[in-house]
Amino acid sequence: MAPAAVASEKSLAVLPLENLSPDPENAFFTEGMHTEIITTLQGNSELKVTSRNAAVAFKGSTQPIATIARELGVANVITGSVRRERDRVRIQLELRRASDDALLWALPTRDRPLLDAFAIQTEVAEEVARVLQARNRKERGGFAQFMTRNPRAYELYLRGLNNYLNGAYVSFTGLRETISLLNE
Repeated sequence: MAPAAVASEKSLAVLPLENLSPDPENAFFTEGMHTEIITTLQGNSELKVTSRNAAVAFKGSTQPIATIARELGVANVITGSVRRERDRVRIQLELRRASDDALLWALPTRDRPLLDAFAIQTEVAEEVARVLQARNRKERGGFAQFMTRNPRAYELYLRGLNNYLNGAYVSFTGLRETISLLNE
């Protein structure tokens, strides 16, 4: 049996975020934030970020972080939760080194206006890159800039993305709804 490969210190997985919103309908928002954080982190060419599909396999898992990290082949793991209520959002995130469960970074927990959800993803990506000492070589301009500052437009985008990622496009009705949300 071959020895297990050592994961790069700049590798990480973003585990599915826990939805703490009082309205279960807000699950799409939590899943959308998860996907967007992964996408933003993947914009840094020095970071090795596992795919959303690989991370989703561990949704609700009670396995230790070290076990999950070993299975995903990463050295670091981001965990957290999202609570959305009306026009406010609270996102709690932690970056931990899997080998010893050491806390490397945490997003300061505070209520933010929903509009700040756009900036949170960039903030997370920049801070994780800083902690892991990964400079972004892919783009000189840094991390992604979002095309809208409108919370309603962002919500529609996340709903459409959620429909797509959950396979709603396989039926004509689901496809039409997904396209409608994304067009809106």
